[in-house]
Amino acid sequence: MSLVKRESLEATLVEPGLYGVRLIDGRHGAQDIALIRGWMVPGASHSAHTHDVDEVIVFLTGNAVMEVGGRAYDVRPGDAIHVPAHTVHSSVNNGAEDLTFVSAFADNLIASNPLDTAGGPRQQRLFASALRHRLAWVLRRLAARLVRAS
Repeated sequence: MSLVKRESLEATLVEPGLYGVRLIDGRHGAQDIALIRGWMVPGASHSAHTHDVDEVIVFLTGNAVMEVGGRAYDVRPGDAIHVPAHTVHSSVNNGAEDLTFVSAFADNLIASNPLDTAGGPRQQRLFASALRHRLAWVLRRLAARLVRAS
């Protein structure tokens, strides 16, 4: 169990006008989930990308257009969207206020594949994904054994 206090969190600039804070991930002992809080200033966008795992985004404030798998969705506070693994998605804050959201990932590692590499050969993406997930699994098992041994 980990309690993450707000005062200990540090924002990261992801892209111009887009910021994120890692709330819970593998650093906090999470095994199969990662959670971030993010915000985007008016007019900012998040470039097209994919993830190797499913993502769920819950929108808290603001308005945006989210493109998922080639389809555009208008999102506003209270909306949630599921982005399947390996699905190209992007967003733009088309409102007059900050867009705030929480994203959950089905792994303890948050990794993004920009569109220029996401469009590469499917077999290479699958191999890289499998390797990354296997390495994370091995590291989790090793950490658990070290904890039990001490």
